[in-house]
Amino acid sequence: MGRLLENVWIYRTCDFANNRALRKTYQASKDQRKSKQYWHWRAKVLKRDGYKCRGCHSTGYSIKLHAHHIHEWFDYPALRFDVMNGITLCDKCHKKIHPWMK
Repeated sequence: MGRLLENVWIYRTCDFANNRALRKTYQASKDQRKSKQYWHWRAKVLKRDGYKCRGCHSTGYSIKLHAHHIHEWFDYPALRFDVMNGITLCDKCHKKIHPWMK
């Protein structure tokens, strides 16, 4: 499954390099992730999940938590700020879903 996700990522980045409209969409999306609406969504997801990773149930101040979109950001723009489309994951569990993340 990880290899499939990596291939999808490679395909998208190659397509991205050659597609001006896709680059504009990416920039608009990047700007949205800096918006107050995004940070309110993130805070609501983390609070709903009790600031605990839903993958491994780890918690604590030393754990970096992410609000992960269940349905991808690019593919489902209508669900970007829907709290039910979010899940709290620790860094380790989030990297299992997105192995290309640093």
